[in-house]
Amino acid sequence: IGRDEVLGRCVLEHQHKDIMEEAHGGITGGHYAGDAPSRKILLAGLWWETLYKNCKEYCK
Repeated sequence: IGRDEVLGRCVLEHQHKDIMEEAHGGITGGHYAGDAPSRKILLAGLWWETLYKNCKEYCK
């Protein structure tokens, strides 16, 4: 369960980068920064423990 208290499908560590790339700038993205990519990932029903931290670092 993530911060939003919704049960999401846990994602394996080796999948994190591909998912963040898609949420940040892929066809479903819009090259968003900040919390937008993590919100998009959560809305897709995906989650991992360091999601927010990873997205913030990825978008720098």
